[in-house]
Amino acid sequence: MRCFQIINIILGFAFLSNALPQVLPYRPVTVSRRHIAGKHAISGTDAIVHKDFLISDFYASSTPDSTYTSFNHTLSFTFVDPNSGTETVCARTWMSTANTTGAPFGPSYQVCDPTAGANGKQEFFDWHLKTWTDMCHFSLELAHEFSDPVNYKPPYDYVEYFAPVNVTLVCLDAAGTQGCTLPTSTSPLHAVITSLAN
Repeated sequence: MRCFQIINIILGFAFLSNALPQVLPYRPVTVSRRHIAGKHAISGTDAIVHKDFLISDFYASSTPDSTYTSFNHTLSFTFVDPNSGTETVCARTWMSTANTTGAPFGPSYQVCDPTAGANGKQEFFDWHLKTWTDMCHFSLELAHEFSDPVNYKPPYDYVEYFAPVNVTLVCLDAAGTQGCTLPTSTSPLHAVITSLAN
């Protein structure tokens, strides 16, 4: 009988711990991370108006090795979220050959430079490649996780917005290095938020 009472107490604590709000663990900002929370589609009938992410200052480059068998690629851009009033710089370098690529495709996200929000809580700006045709044509999946106690009451104030964006850059070759930038006429790019996790 006493064994059943102990088991009931343990099970009670297990159920209670799952019911309590979870504290977000510290996430290292130098490695990629997976988003495990379920996403919810955003529609025009939502009570909260979500502003598009703004992406600017794109720079992409590709430099071959001396034998032109492998290439060093670099991609960087500024990621602004008007919903939180914060921004950061995202960048990644990778190598590729004719048969392999180290390109940062999903589902893991690349973490951008660390940012502290207006309320002092840590934010996470993330991205990964969705498609890659070449240095001039590709698409990104963007994500931003931050504390929004105005629209989402604590302890559920951490929200993460997701947005895809197609990118077309103008590229120039100089001494074997291809450098690409976003045309002034299309900057900043607007990435429409399509889903969220809370």
